[in-house]
Amino acid sequence: MRRPIQFWLFVLLIAVSAVFAVTLWGDMSREVNRSPEISFDAQEITVSVSDDQSALLQGVTASDSEDGDVTGSLVVESIAEFQEDGSREVTYAAFDNSGNVSKASRQLRYSDYRSPEIKLVQELKTVVGTDINLQDCVRVEDVLDGDLTNQLRIVESDYSNYVPGEYQITIQVTNSAGDTTEQTFPIQCVSEQELGVPTITLSVYSVTLQTGAAFRAEDYIEEVSGSDETGRTLTSADVRISSGVDTQEPGTYQVGYSLQGSGGTGTARLTVIVE
Repeated sequence: MRRPIQFWLFVLLIAVSAVFAVTLWGDMSREVNRSPEISFDAQEITVSVSDDQSALLQGVTASDSEDGDVTGSLVVESIAEFQEDGSREVTYAAFDNSGNVSKASRQLRYSDYRSPEIKLVQELKTVVGTDINLQDCVRVEDVLDGDLTNQLRIVESDYSNYVPGEYQITIQVTNSAGDTTEQTFPIQCVSEQELGVPTITLSVYSVTLQTGAAFRAEDYIEEVSGSDETGRTLTSADVRISSGVDTQEPGTYQVGYSLQGSGGTGTARLTVIVE
């Protein structure tokens, strides 16, 4: 027996109503459970390199339509590498009680940032036929990552430990923020006879100065040893200095020190970087 058309219309109405109800309930559920909203009092923040991550949370709040203030859930999710303008992007995440997550970003600048600094703590000098360990002579200090000495890499060098002479070596290091420092230093290969007295020891073998800073090459002589032909003990006053350092002009300079004695001529080299 055929059912009347009114019956089928009734069934169709029930089905459409059910679909509408499910859709409406889903929309309401999504509205109720939407993620928190993160707000900033400024789109850029400036902090010191010595500040911890709590400083990055200053001026950041988070609120949720269901849970209210969820600022306490805020975390710093990531800090990107430096951009061309010297800033970094900080990304924050906030959570509500239902486990919903939202993220937002703003720019970060440092008030006292410096690029990684490569320093010579010993002279780059070796005897013919022997190798030199860079990590014995070089230190890298970084304001963000601390000691980066073990991440040094040689990017260019004409050095030969078989032929006496002065060579060049270019060293590079990159910190966790993507900032790369590159510096070229002289490296000497000498015969065993040239290692005899007299000797000149410097307090450091590289120094970084700001433009316009005062510089006295003699201030870096720490100790000398040896004697002249008459047996007189040599002093720092006997050291001859060759320097073309101009602290008014940024660049890399070399200061030469030499000391003539009965055993020959002792030398040392100071690299001066003017920023």
